[in-house]
Amino acid sequence: MTKEERKEYDAQNYLKNKVRIDKQNRASFKKRYEGDEEWREQHLVKSRLNNIRRKETDLEYKVKEMLRANITRHNKFKFEGDESVESILGCDINVFITHIESLMKEGMDWNNRGRTNDSWQIDHIIPLKTSTSREDWIKLNHYKNLQPLWLKEHKQKSKISKHSYKG
Repeated sequence: MTKEERKEYDAQNYLKNKVRIDKQNRASFKKRYEGDEEWREQHLVKSRLNNIRRKETDLEYKVKEMLRANITRHNKFKFEGDESVESILGCDINVFITHIESLMKEGMDWNNRGRTNDSWQIDHIIPLKTSTSREDWIKLNHYKNLQPLWLKEHKQKSKISKHSYKG
């Protein structure tokens, strides 16, 4: 059997036995994870390092992880099981990146987004704090309601209270 034939055979076998194989893999991982403290630490360190490396080289992954963290942190409503970053944004990650890049001001790029004085943040044009229901919250996280804003501008805008905002 050639390498390509073996690869195809393994793929077909996995598709036929996906449920059983996934169950075995989860059980094996759980047993190892719970039973071996040293392995667990090594696995977590390796996982964190891979995550950092991937964020440095993969813009889509970096942006998706950033959005996932922000959406989770600012969510005052419970997530539904099938929700993804894309379903909340109303577009795929590439459309979102293109949208934000089209609105970036001079000096903005993905490497200077953050919390330092010379950085920018993603701002909700109509603030999230105006949401009163889950449906409002989802609408306010739509990518058309998001824009890049310099940190100073973002802080000034954030001072506007929920009651004084007129949109």
